[in-house]
Formats: sequence, structure tokens, C-alpha cells
Amino acid sequence: MSWKRITDYWAEWKIEEDRRGNIGLSLGEDQRVLYDLSHENFITILNLLQGDKAVWFDDEDEGFKASGEEPR
Repeated sequence: MSWKRITDYWAEWKIEEDRRGNIGLSLGEDQRVLYDLSHENFITILNLLQGDKAVWFDDEDEGFKASGEEPR
């Protein structure tokens, strides 16, 4: 796995029938990832990003983890 700390993010809610949202992640200075998410996943990930702990992203499995230390 290759965990990278999320250094910044942006979120955009779409007012459409399918109620989807976009979340963009900045991983360090040079890598960005964009997600088109369902309503439930959008809210969950946004809440995680707005929490008190650092959030890490695994670019191989596309997983998220909130932790004070880099996951192993």
C-alpha cells in the first residue's frame, strides 16, 4: 500500500436527481485525485476530512484512514 497524507481538499455538491457530489483531494504538492461520489459516500468522506485527525489516502486500494501517524 502507498499511503499519502491529504494536504487539501475541495467539495462540490451537485443539485441533480442522483444527488452526487465531487470531492477533490490534494496529496502533497503534485498529485490530485477527483471523486464523483454518491450522496452517502460524499457525506462520509467530507465528515472524515473535516475531522480533527490527519486523513491518509491509499492510492492503490483507494482507501481512507484518519490517524495521527502514517498508516502502515
